[in-house]
Parts: sequence; structure tokens; C-alpha cells
Amino acid sequence: MRKNVFHPLFAIPGEIILRLGLDPNVLNPVTGTIYFNLQGDKFYMTKFKDVYSEGRGSKFYLAGGPNPSWMDFEGNLSMQVRMKQYNLIFKIAELFTVSVEGNIKKPRYNLQKQSKGSRREAILN
Repeated sequence: MRKNVFHPLFAIPGEIILRLGLDPNVLNPVTGTIYFNLQGDKFYMTKFKDVYSEGRGSKFYLAGGPNPSWMDFEGNLSMQVRMKQYNLIFKIAELFTVSVEGNIKKPRYNLQKQSKGSRREAILN
């Protein structure tokens, strides 16, 4: 008969992992309201209101800039999203804008470094 090598004393509770920011769910929005305007065949997103990840570990908002975020009736999309992190480990994510391009069935994600002026704006949000 073999004994379990790991003692339960060394198991890290899920709540602690979440508070340390090691839960990848803080990078997924799960609740909130998206405001948009319909122009032609595209929905132009104008505002995210109270868009949070599970447990409110992250807040998401639209990145300002010359290119508006949109989605069309075929599922094609172009979005620029920023995050406000409430945990220390993922705080580095605030330095980037997440760009989502392609189609809703097969999106492509890119990280773009924010300029210093954009970071100041992010701190105010």
C-alpha cells in the first residue's frame, strides 16, 4: 500500500490562490453592460459599464483611440480593451491593451503596450 506523498497541510486553498492573483479567470469578463450604437452593418461599442471578471478581480473598459471597437452581423470584430487589476500579480496587465481581431468563432488576440499618457488615463478609470 502506497502513502500519499503530499500532506494536506501543504495544499493551498483556492481562495488564497485567487487573492494572490494566480487564477486566470481574472482575465475573463463575466458580467456587466456594453453600450453600443448600430451604424450600417456594425455595432460600435461606446462604453463598458461594470464589466468585471469572476469575483471582481479585474475591471474591463474600452480603450480610447482613433479606431473604435466594433462587431458586424457576420461576427467579424475589432476591439481594444484595457483592464484594471485588483490583485498584485496581474497588475502588469494594466500596462497593455488587449486587441481582439478576426471573427467571434476564431478570434486573434494581441497585446499592445500602452503609452505613458494612456497609463495615466487608465489610473483615473
